[in-house]
Amino acid sequence: QNYCCILPFFFCPGGGGVGSFRFAETLRAGAIPVVTSDFVPPFHPEIDWTDCIVRVSEARVVAIPDIVGNISQDEIHKRQNTCKLLYETVFGDSDNRDFALLSVALRIWAVRVKNALQKQSEIFD
Repeated sequence: QNYCCILPFFFCPGGGGVGSFRFAETLRAGAIPVVTSDFVPPFHPEIDWTDCIVRVSEARVVAIPDIVGNISQDEIHKRQNTCKLLYETVFGDSDNRDFALLSVALRIWAVRVKNALQKQSEIFD
C-alpha cells in the first residue's frame, strides 16, 4: 500500500544530506511534507516553501502525530494546494520536467546574480 497517496502528511527525513528524494515524491502524491529543521527545500530561499511544508526540530520528531493532528482541515487543504502549485512550478509535469527545472534554475540564477551585483555596487559605491 502506498501510504503517501492516502495520508495528508508524509515524513521526509533527509538521507545522507540535507535533502530528501521523498520530498518531491510527497508533493507529487498530493501530500504535505513534514521535514526536520535541517532540511533545505529546492531553490531555497528564492522559493518560499513556508506555506507548504511542516517543519519540526529533530528533538520533536516523536511528537509529529500530535503536531499534524492539531492542524485544521482548512489549513491542510490550503497547504496541499500550495504544495501542488509549488510542485508544478518547480518540477513540472512528467512531459515537461526537464524544461521546468531548467527554467526555474535559470530564473533563480538571474535573481541571485542581480542580488550579488546590487550588493557589490552598494559596497563599492
